[in-house]
Amino acid sequence: MYWKNHPEELPSLVIKPVERFPGHGNRKDNTNPHIVYTFTFIPPPGDTRTPVLKYGIADELTGGMSRPQSQLEGLRSKYGITVTYTFMRVLNRATALAMEQQLTDRHYDNYKENPRAQILPKPTQIKKGF
Repeated sequence: MYWKNHPEELPSLVIKPVERFPGHGNRKDNTNPHIVYTFTFIPPPGDTRTPVLKYGIADELTGGMSRPQSQLEGLRSKYGITVTYTFMRVLNRATALAMEQQLTDRHYDNYKENPRAQILPKPTQIKKGF
């Protein structure tokens, strides 16, 4: 086909709206897009521990950026104004959970400690009793 001379043959571009996952948001089969975020800060002079405070995930269609944004104020009150976060988007909850676990595991491998404000997930090494 020669598109320039036959515009009626152009494929139609139909963009379907994203449908929200109908089940509970914490289910691993949640198909909503998610974000994986990392809170970091600049430690005070002499503090040689990890600058990573925590890793987290959020369902982009139900909570979106409100989850890390709501944690930001509390972390800043405890660790100072330099607390900030970065995030990446992923396809679904299962991917987000796997990435969060991998980030926590790598952090533990590098620093031999959990991120300062991390509650869950625990690094795999700690779960296994290493």
